[in-house]
Amino acid sequence: MKVFLVWIRDYKEISLRFDESRMKLVRVRDDLPKYIERSDIENAIRATRRPFDKLLIALAFEAGLRISELVSVQVKDVSVYGVHVMGKGAVDRTVPITDELYNSLMIYSHDKKPECYLFENHSRGCRSDILTIGAARRHIEVAFEKQGIKMYPHQLRHSLAVELLKNGCDVVTIQHVLGHTDLKTTMKYLRISDSFVNAEYKSHFGKSVI
Repeated sequence: MKVFLVWIRDYKEISLRFDESRMKLVRVRDDLPKYIERSDIENAIRATRRPFDKLLIALAFEAGLRISELVSVQVKDVSVYGVHVMGKGAVDRTVPITDELYNSLMIYSHDKKPECYLFENHSRGCRSDILTIGAARRHIEVAFEKQGIKMYPHQLRHSLAVELLKNGCDVVTIQHVLGHTDLKTTMKYLRISDSFVNAEYKSHFGKSVI
């Protein structure tokens, strides 16, 4: 706007009542999603002794779940087809997970009733008590802090989107997995993937023709 007004005043010679010095430039916020490298996620899982924490992190990453969705998963929601989730805005979806994670979840929950929550707040001594969002967040953050990584759990969701894009997954599929109602929300991850595309291009193209 400042450049436009100056152009009108100086080049079109139209008299305007505005003080150029009082128009402050606003820095555009960089809202690129922050993610965690897959290798760091794998290291955090390997270093964590409790199966509870391992599965909490693995499911958050592989299914790209919001923390509120993660703690709401019941045993009956997990099947060979993936994890059934009722997400933000009442968006109903089934998110695929790997066979290895599915088998681990089945072993972990083998003695639980179908209506039980997958992750329960054992610290309160009540096996039917849902794990709170705050407790789940802390479990995940502590696992990464032990690896020297300061993070917040939502970054695991971003990490899945980036991982899928890096491996050639289409944006519409990622939209479904993450439960975005608007494709524009998913498209922001393409900005992150540009660097990977650039690196892949240079590694496969070889030397310039010049």
